[in-house]
Amino acid sequence: MDPAKEVLRIEKLSKKVGGRFKLCVLMQKRVKEIIRHHLGPVKPDANEVMRQVLDEIENDKISLVSEEEYRESLRRQLADSEKNQKRESEGKGRGGK
Repeated sequence: MDPAKEVLRIEKLSKKVGGRFKLCVLMQKRVKEIIRHHLGPVKPDANEVMRQVLDEIENDKISLVSEEEYRESLRRQLADSEKNQKRESEGKGRGGK
């Protein structure tokens, strides 16, 4: 890709997420996650991973949230999971699967 277009893309994304520092933090976290979960003998190409992360940010698939927002999201997921487990166990108790 054209380097000038990449620079413009990064500038646009930095404005979208609230600045260069926030963009760097978001990218760093996602790149680490991708590399950590990569299965295979060969590490993924760094340029491809960076493009993937930029695409994810551009398409609103990932975003940077505050610690409190993250914790609240985890609480909601846990509560939903507990509700689903309770429903499943109640269904089994009444002759369900």
